Amino acid sequence: MSLDPNWIMQTITLLALGAISYFIKGAMSDIKKGIAANDLRVKELDLKHTQNYSALKDELNDLKSDLPLIFVLKEDFIRTLNNVEGKIGNIDTKIDQLIRMNLQRGDKNG
Repeated sequence: MSLDPNWIMQTITLLALGAISYFIKGAMSDIKKGIAANDLRVKELDLKHTQNYSALKDELNDLKSDLPLIFVLKEDFIRTLNNVEGKIGNIDTKIDQLIRMNLQRGDKNG
């Protein structure tokens, strides 16, 4: 009984295609699992970043409302400091006047 060379080639080709199909199917399965894992990871990160964004947005809104109570604008500071300097100048003038009045009384009494 002799083996037909065409039959042998067809069998080898069929076995090779079967092996290649098996490995391609396994590779595709691994790729699909990887894609599913990456998709899940992306969804988790998206949820985490959304929560972080919301928290950061709330913190910024709180900071905006607290800033006027905590910090002073440069213009407001300069205006207030000028008022204080003016009042100190007035007090200095009044003290000088009191000293002069006391000196004048001392000259009259002495």
